[in-house]
Amino acid sequence: MLQVRNLSKRYGTRQVVNNVSFNMERGEIVSVVGASGAGKTTLLHLIGGIEKPNTGSVFLEQTEMTMLTISKLAKVRNVQMGFIFQFHYLLPEFTALENVRMPKLIAGRPMKEANQASMEMLKIVGLNEKLYHLPHMLSGGEQQRVAVARALVNRPHLILADEPTGNLDSANAQHIHQLFCKLCATLKQSFLIITHNEALAKQAHRTITMQDGAIVSDVKNEGFDCFDYLH
Repeated sequence: MLQVRNLSKRYGTRQVVNNVSFNMERGEIVSVVGASGAGKTTLLHLIGGIEKPNTGSVFLEQTEMTMLTISKLAKVRNVQMGFIFQFHYLLPEFTALENVRMPKLIAGRPMKEANQASMEMLKIVGLNEKLYHLPHMLSGGEQQRVAVARALVNRPHLILADEPTGNLDSANAQHIHQLFCKLCATLKQSFLIITHNEALAKQAHRTITMQDGAIVSDVKNEGFDCFDYLH
């Protein structure tokens, strides 16, 4: 589903990502850990097409992302990828429903379809009773769940999450990770998650560790099963 091949990025003389290669399968959760400055966020930006690599390539479902024009790349990011960040970045004047349906409307889908898909996704993340709440009327955990629903509304191949629980308390952080596991089990959704929380990082099929821009380990988390989180 995702193939990263010999990806490198430098800023001036500083090598931030250094010859990184790995694969991801459909329905897989992969966590990426490492010290600050290890190159995790830059790697995520390269995979998501937010930044261009100096060398290497990224393939998403056979599409070579690194060779796309700006307009085609924007379309792929909108439809085939979803992004979740440490801060929810919800539009404050829009309701939960209006925030979630935005990617559908950007993709040119009819309003009726956008509303239906958004309501369905908000129900999946447990917010079906707060469709018309503005962000300031929601808790921090609820705001992040709206952001999760927004990332998922187009049913993308891959979700890229950069410290998605970094701004939450431990209880809400655990809830968000459990939600990812449930979405993996029920929707066969794939997640690539950057996190500093090693305990939460183990709630993934694999954990990739980065150091000085390179992958130093890529290990399977024995005993992890996303179906355990359905109850």
